Amino acid sequence: MSSKKIFQPANLGKLKLKNRVVMEAMSTGFDNPDGTKNSRWMEFHRRAAEGGAGIILTGATAFTCVGSPFADPRVINYGWMPSLSEFTELIHRYGTKVGMQLKAGYGYQGSVEAYIPKTPSPVPAFQNPKVMTEELTKNEIETIIKDAARGASIAKMSGFDLVELRMHTGYLVDNFLTESLNFRTDEYGGSFKNRLRFATEFYQSVRAALGPDIPISVRISGDHKITNGRSLEETIKICQYFESIGVNILNIDGGSWEARDYLFVSNYVEDAPFVGDAKKIKEAVNIPVIVAGKLTPEIAIDIVENGTVDFVGFGRQFIADPSFVNKSARKDFADIRRCINCNQYCDQRVVVERKTLGCSVNPLVGKGAELELKPVRKAKKVSVIGGGPAGLEAARVAAERGHYVTLYEKQQGLGGMLRAAATPTFKKGLRDLVKWEEKQLNDLGVEVKLNAEITPEKVKDIDADVVVYAVGATPIRPNIPGIDGDNIVDVVDSHLNKHLIKGENIAFAGGGLSACDAALELALEGKKVTIIEMLGDVAAGLAKANKISLMRLLKKHGATILTNHIVKEFTGEGILCENADGEIVVKSDTAVIAFGLKLIENGLYEALSNHIGEVYLAGDSMNIAKVGEAIMSGYAIGNMI
Repeated sequence: MSSKKIFQPANLGKLKLKNRVVMEAMSTGFDNPDGTKNSRWMEFHRRAAEGGAGIILTGATAFTCVGSPFADPRVINYGWMPSLSEFTELIHRYGTKVGMQLKAGYGYQGSVEAYIPKTPSPVPAFQNPKVMTEELTKNEIETIIKDAARGASIAKMSGFDLVELRMHTGYLVDNFLTESLNFRTDEYGGSFKNRLRFATEFYQSVRAALGPDIPISVRISGDHKITNGRSLEETIKICQYFESIGVNILNIDGGSWEARDYLFVSNYVEDAPFVGDAKKIKEAVNIPVIVAGKLTPEIAIDIVENGTVDFVGFGRQFIADPSFVNKSARKDFADIRRCINCNQYCDQRVVVERKTLGCSVNPLVGKGAELELKPVRKAKKVSVIGGGPAGLEAARVAAERGHYVTLYEKQQGLGGMLRAAATPTFKKGLRDLVKWEEKQLNDLGVEVKLNAEITPEKVKDIDADVVVYAVGATPIRPNIPGIDGDNIVDVVDSHLNKHLIKGENIAFAGGGLSACDAALELALEGKKVTIIEMLGDVAAGLAKANKISLMRLLKKHGATILTNHIVKEFTGEGILCENADGEIVVKSDTAVIAFGLKLIENGLYEALSNHIGEVYLAGDSMNIAKVGEAIMSGYAIGNMI
């Protein structure tokens, strides 16, 4: 066992945990339509328990119909108990504790499609400011408080070790605590004491149902990160009050739905953004403090070791690698598959698109049983052509199953398009991903040949039973006058060969994510950047939380964004564009072209098919794909060979 404090047994309230690592509550979409828990949901959490989590908090559980949308009617009831009891028994086998997070309602950020959100006071609904929310009546408040006791009782009878009360990031209880959202004139609003009354009664109802021995945690935002939100100073007073009434644990994060990129911390936000707030809260109270939010294992170890906080919470890192706690305890940090904070398959997929949880870097999420790797009956010689994310993953999976794998990459390094995409400081996660894949290939004995371009003429030199064709894509270069000028640079080259960027005024022809990232990278260096996009928006397809960060940073650093502008010509002066009002010239010293990617058509696939026979397309070689789609493609192919 590691000597570090984080990996030693510790008391969380009256609970003795095997370590100080918390798996935070997350929505997965895996449970049954009626809210009961199925094998898919249990397997997702089981992997975290097996992987070293000290305690697992399950996703927010609704316990009342008041203040919940008609579209999401699932409310905990006694019919859930068989599956919940099966779950707690399963997790306890690994020496891991389990807690249930109770959610009182959505508050002002609830959906307006099927109902009018219920809030302490009428305010513009976050999802549609034209809709005013409805004020909760006293009878409705009373119903919520009574329902909380029932939810807590079910948790207790089902074997849960802890109950957490959701009071953060704009949900209903948080609305009561926040002055700008609660201007009631009765005993539930107005003064500081009155704004705490609803939370107090919520806690007291749950405490009465649980009895004195089961700990109660409160999840609360330290700072909302918005102008009219709650400040850290007031949150500290609230936390001190919670301690005074008997709350056992404080679980600290930050942000709000207006600052969604802190609620689901994006790759554009600094690591560990809430640690400073949690430290100040810990200094003001005498109960355990947990902090969550874009922690790395290394940061978590440090802040527990030096006493900044008592426990550390992780969500998405458990999705990316459910065994990262055990790996950290063994100091196998290079073997941890890191979360890249893209939010594409977690927040975006579950919360925005209402689908089931996935992960850009871990294809097994929610699909462990059907996609689990199995050793091959007969090992084959597998050649993978292309060292981008799809090729790397296909090579890793095929080798792990027992095949003899050789990977050919025409560039001097692995990663494909990720080599360029990963150059900005805010895309460190992509660099970590490539390093992880490289290490796995090395450990598995995969032969990697760099600077080894396979052409149709060289196909005959490949000795393989199977080929994975993962050559990636090539930039689109439309026939626009002046595109071959000396001041024109491709967006990939702008990342990899910074010396090609001349002057201070840089214009980007094309407004996809690659262009926006490159523009931000240069803007952070002090360049004056302009992004020109023919459509009505830039960075199409980027997860909502990440886009909020990206657009805020581009604005902060002076970027000009011109949408609905068509590039007509590249000149020595700049870029001639046309919009609804006519033509304009965007002056630039260097013009960066970023018109997207297209499939490579060079006859190689046909030559391989004729020579080898068994050839699989992967990643961009099938369809232009995001990194997650490429990795899933590579995994599936490596698993089917």
